Amino acid sequence: MGNKNSSFAFIACAILLLPLCGCIQNDIPLPYQPASFTAVEAEGALAVDIDDVTRTVTLEMDEVCDLSAVKITGVAFNYPNTVSSVPLQGTFDLRTPLSFTLRTYQDYDWKICATQDIERWFSVQGQIGETVIDPATRRIYLKVSKSTPLTRVTLKSLKLGPREISAHSLDVGTLYDLSGPLKVFVSWRDVREEWTIYAEQSDLSVELSDVSPRARNCYLRADAPAERHNGFRWRAAGSEEWIEAEEIETAGGSFIACIEGLEPLSTYECLAYSDEEETGIQEFTTGAETQVPNAGFEEFSHAESQSYYSWYGEGASKWWDSGNIGSTMAGAANAISIPDTEDFREGKASAMLVSRYVIVKFAAGNIFSGSFGQLQGTTGATVNFGRPFTDRPRAVRVWIKYICGTVDCFGGAPEGDPIHLGAPDNGQIYVALGDWDYRIYGGLPESPVCINTSDKSTFFKPDAPAVIAYGAHVMDASTQGWVEVEFPLAYRDNFRLPTHIIISAASSRLGDYFTGSSESRMWIDDFRLIY
Repeated sequence: MGNKNSSFAFIACAILLLPLCGCIQNDIPLPYQPASFTAVEAEGALAVDIDDVTRTVTLEMDEVCDLSAVKITGVAFNYPNTVSSVPLQGTFDLRTPLSFTLRTYQDYDWKICATQDIERWFSVQGQIGETVIDPATRRIYLKVSKSTPLTRVTLKSLKLGPREISAHSLDVGTLYDLSGPLKVFVSWRDVREEWTIYAEQSDLSVELSDVSPRARNCYLRADAPAERHNGFRWRAAGSEEWIEAEEIETAGGSFIACIEGLEPLSTYECLAYSDEEETGIQEFTTGAETQVPNAGFEEFSHAESQSYYSWYGEGASKWWDSGNIGSTMAGAANAISIPDTEDFREGKASAMLVSRYVIVKFAAGNIFSGSFGQLQGTTGATVNFGRPFTDRPRAVRVWIKYICGTVDCFGGAPEGDPIHLGAPDNGQIYVALGDWDYRIYGGLPESPVCINTSDKSTFFKPDAPAVIAYGAHVMDASTQGWVEVEFPLAYRDNFRLPTHIIISAASSRLGDYFTGSSESRMWIDDFRLIY
């Protein structure tokens, strides 16, 4: 779960060791230089991922590339004295990983792997719903309308191998018998694949397959033959007048629309139609405009420790947390998240996030939805991200005040990130909705995503499979006092229901990497979800 937008760091208690007196040794320790790549270039590579934790370079290759002959045209290392056990420029068979050793003053085992995704599609006339294509079993499943004879089905589109270089045994525009399994053979280069097509008739010509209401809108999805006139109608419960849904999106035999102008916690009815045929009427109720607890950061106390404030009142449940438990191990003066009762936008306080050095480490001021985990020696800590949440807001609105310092501590950065010593620091706030499983992401049922600041592979990643929606706002300059910021949440799936929300704010965006400015300060107040 690594992320180039990770937002904060937790500082373990520094252990100061007294110098030990003894005899002068002639042994001079070798420098510690963990060998890595700063760049790998290959012909046909769409993306390159360099993972310092697993010491793996992954090349995402274009679908027309021959993985048995991948040409690597250039590499660059983080240390100029790095030597590889094998030449790394040339043509390689990457159908299996290429293993080798990089040597500086020590040896480091690395490997280069290649992945390749082939875009595939298959559709027929009279199809209902989208085609299910299973590359693992090389099977294709689809449905056709009840008026389409399975013995005479017209192939509408077909692509099961790499573009331009693949040959198929079936022809578009030809009639085929799909009353039983139909074989199709695909070949390119020295590859020959056999696929099997399974088709069945639907009892209905149009099916309302998904109704996904939010607070003020609702997404609808239905299946029907793509060649027909398809759409949706809706109305308030009790009304006699139907309203036609606008802007229908079609994907094969499925079509989708979003109906707007709804009221929260209200009941409506909808149906789908295809030409003259209609589905039954389905009732749905819109959601609430739920806000997060303590959104103005008014409630705080010493209930957890006298060394720092926690963001909940006496006897209340805890929803927000921060890295204070780690930073204040070196003293209460090192708190990095502080209630400010003198500078705020509404209510009686704001949350002030302070980046600072704590003994020998850099710590970014932060606050987040979730719970602090535990210290990891002197190198970092774990934190459990997320709180239960099932609503789906459109955007986030929050008041922010930011003092942007110059980066004076650089502990690293994600691949390609422009931040460096002397550059302006970045403050950041981001929000993610998802259906994370704590058994997969290592956290707790109520806070499912565990991040270990000592392990980059665990850092939050906005494009992780469990993320349903994500939005962020980054500041790279000081504000002129308080400013109101609004940023949208981009949904990758409008029908999946989230189980948790992650909110994270940090005065130094790359605090996880111990990178930022000890002069950066960020205040946040009146956090709102917009529906």
